[in-house]
Amino acid sequence: MYRFKFKYIAILSLLSFLILTFVYYKKTLINTIRNAKVKINELLVQYKAFRNYVGTVQKEEVYRFQKNGTIDADYFHPALLSSTFSARNVNHMYNELKKELGEKPITIRFASDNPRNPLNKASKKESNLLQKFNNNEITEYSEIITNKDENILYYVLPTKKTTQECMKCHSNPELAPKGLIELYGDKNGFHEKVGNIRAILSTSYPLDEDLALAQKTFTLLTGITFLIFSMMLFIVYLFIKHLNKINQTLDDKVITRTKELIKEKEYIKKILDVNPSIIFVLKEGKLYNANKQFYDFLGLYNNQEYVFSEKVIEDYFLEFNNKPFPFDKKINSKIWYEYLVENQDGTHNISIDLNNTISFFLISASVIDKKNELVITLQNITEQIEKDKLLFEHSKLSSMAEMIENIAHQWRQPLSIISTSATGMLMQKEYNLLSDEQFIKSCNVIDENTQYLSRTIDEFRSFIRGDKDKVHFNLSENINIFLQLVNSSINRYQIKVIENIDNEIYLDGYSNEIVQCFVSIFTNAQYVLKKLPENERYFFISAYKSGHKVIIELKDNGGGISPDVLSRIFEPYFTTKHQAQGVGIGLHLTYNMIVDGMKGSLDATTLEYRYNNIKYKGANFKITLPLIIL
Repeated sequence: MYRFKFKYIAILSLLSFLILTFVYYKKTLINTIRNAKVKINELLVQYKAFRNYVGTVQKEEVYRFQKNGTIDADYFHPALLSSTFSARNVNHMYNELKKELGEKPITIRFASDNPRNPLNKASKKESNLLQKFNNNEITEYSEIITNKDENILYYVLPTKKTTQECMKCHSNPELAPKGLIELYGDKNGFHEKVGNIRAILSTSYPLDEDLALAQKTFTLLTGITFLIFSMMLFIVYLFIKHLNKINQTLDDKVITRTKELIKEKEYIKKILDVNPSIIFVLKEGKLYNANKQFYDFLGLYNNQEYVFSEKVIEDYFLEFNNKPFPFDKKINSKIWYEYLVENQDGTHNISIDLNNTISFFLISASVIDKKNELVITLQNITEQIEKDKLLFEHSKLSSMAEMIENIAHQWRQPLSIISTSATGMLMQKEYNLLSDEQFIKSCNVIDENTQYLSRTIDEFRSFIRGDKDKVHFNLSENINIFLQLVNSSINRYQIKVIENIDNEIYLDGYSNEIVQCFVSIFTNAQYVLKKLPENERYFFISAYKSGHKVIIELKDNGGGISPDVLSRIFEPYFTTKHQAQGVGIGLHLTYNMIVDGMKGSLDATTLEYRYNNIKYKGANFKITLPLIIL
């Protein structure tokens, strides 16, 4: 069996070796051509540099001699004034030197459709390439030409474009030096246009030496690769041979491991059965597996035996996140899971009605290995919900006591004004001093203060009653209600409230509960601020938009929260006040209202800041809520 596998490994290795050999061949050939082009370009750069020297230095000296009369203005000699003539002769000398060194020549040819010298007349192929350069169809051209005796790399580059300076000798014969006309005549090399490429540089580079070196490199790489592959095949052969020996005991190990897995499965089952949570698996909408708590809850566990039932807990599901189910409970597990994940973050509230008894659970779900199997875990939170209700009522009673005190404090002045106005009218009436004007004025005062008392009754009644449904509300108006509710405490303790509110923020949620959160945070701040001097009591409230979030910050200058308290500040029944002043549930409920009720976050920190160029330190409560965009 393993020899059969080794044969295929050997075949695969041979194919890989052949592919690598082909790659080596192509790569060495490409590198050879690339290196040859580099050499040619270096030579052409020197060639161009020499032509530039003749054109910009040597010519300028001749022109200077002509201008100052040292030589005749119509003087012309190609060795001094023709860069092409000079470069061609330098290339000839260069190749003579290469022959003396036993090296093959590298020929550079200057080819043009309208050359001055007939030796530079472009062939049909060169003329075609020149046209392509002028049309911007190519920027270079190369090909390998194979003759009987040698291989040559034919490489072509354009010369520079004709400039206005060139037109001195290449425009009209009448403008050219007479010496040039006498030497070359007035037919060739004239009537050129500025901006055209007049000629190309074609190079013939002998490739045989480079190809021979490439062949050596290819042979060396192929040999090394062959040795590596041979060694690898030998190692694989030894490994397979060793594997045959190991395989003899593999069946026994599989049997042993199977027994271990059975024991592990039984152990895991025991763990699941003692787990207090209800755990069951649905596959394609049907019960697939469950722990003991599942059967106990349904009353299907009898004499330590599981009694299967067509009904599962999902048949008793009543509400999902306090709302009726949005779909058929019998749909497949995948849709169940996707819905649970998309709504909230994988953990949800669910209520179950079994035998006319409603229980509340936290439900979470996950899919097993991308199969259509849904593992559902239910954690009973019925007692916790009842406890939270008691906590909430306790907090509400505490708030009511605080509000009643606020009502009493806020009503003293209006009631005093009403009483004073009524008593004043009676006395004036008794002594016939009550004029119509004074009567109307006093009645208006009584009416204004009565209206004020009526408004405060509505505000406090709304706060005490609370909102049970989510509403769309303006945050600025919500903050104004909060400030009205605590206005008497603000005045009594002379607390300066600094507001920075964006009036265009709208939220969806429980408006009244948000007010209660503000009141709870303010109450904690008030407890600290009233210990400060009267002119140093500050409470800041700001609200602003940040991306798709709303940030609400409430801070004071009471010195901040100590680190040991900060880590426990949202725990139930944790308080730093005297027992008569609080039981430690206000901030705990505030946290739950923000996080669970409004799907936001609440963080408490100690913050140092400046106000009116004075440095303060205090507690900062940061509430982050989803922004509603109108």
